[in-house]
Amino acid sequence: VTGSAVGNWTRMMLLLTSAGTDPRARLSLVTSQKGVIWLDQVSLTPMDTFK
Repeated sequence: VTGSAVGNWTRMMLLLTSAGTDPRARLSLVTSQKGVIWLDQVSLTPMDTFK
């Protein structure tokens, strides 16, 4: 995970590697503590989509 501050936001980038090709696969975000997480402009794209 890499991140950089942008205004009041922190931009985070994460590389995920799938072990399969299940079209019904899901991504779940889970925290270890109660709180609020704000997400904006979340994208899941294949690695070679943008060059």
